Amino acid sequence: MVRTQPQSSKKYKKRQSRRGFKVALSFTLSLLLVFALEITLLSLASWQHQKAVKKEQLFTQLQQAQQQPVQPFSLPLSAGQKVQLSGQLLPQHSVFLALPAEPGKWRLITPFITNSATIMLDRGLITPPVGGVPNQTWLDQFLNQPPQNTNLTATVQVAPTRRNGWGGPDHANHPRVILRPDPQALAWDDLPNLLTTHYLQALQNTHPQATAIASPPPAGLPHRQYMWTWLSCALILPLLYGFALWSRLKKKD
Repeated sequence: MVRTQPQSSKKYKKRQSRRGFKVALSFTLSLLLVFALEITLLSLASWQHQKAVKKEQLFTQLQQAQQQPVQPFSLPLSAGQKVQLSGQLLPQHSVFLALPAEPGKWRLITPFITNSATIMLDRGLITPPVGGVPNQTWLDQFLNQPPQNTNLTATVQVAPTRRNGWGGPDHANHPRVILRPDPQALAWDDLPNLLTTHYLQALQNTHPQATAIASPPPAGLPHRQYMWTWLSCALILPLLYGFALWSRLKKKD
């Protein structure tokens, strides 16, 4: 005579089978999630490392170039190079650069026409108007001037340009106030031979309200710090996951 298994025993096995499947599924999904996060963290660390290396190389290049004697202006230009400019300033086209790295100050940017190119000339730091919104009287002291034939010394800087649509706005609260030295943000389409890959910072004062000061070379230290932060997170994540898994198994035992 064949014995039949009790109905309750069959239900119990089914419940155990379903529970085992759910445990295996949750473990697999959590492991995949941790793996994806680990890849993301390591990718972020690698990205910051690459940015740090590029800025450190640029820093070295700028320091070496700044130790070289002044050279006549000729294309192509290299970052940090000191050049002697001879040409014409166009004050009526000037704009004002507001950089987060220099709070409370703006930079006066004026097109400068040479025989071979039109460049963005940073004429130095100025004090912005009260409230940060220029009125016409304040603007006239910089814009209401005729073209000026000028000879001066300047240093070549790399102009950070918008790489994609997520670069933020080009202008602040006025069309003459820009947030990056990017020719795309300037209304200079009527000027010939605009040099878009570099802009130059004057080493001599060209306006009574502007103090010619070159920007310091970029440093890679912040990116190194970000790199170590992401690497630390990548190291801690599997340890936390392992500890959580161990705690869960220990409770079941």
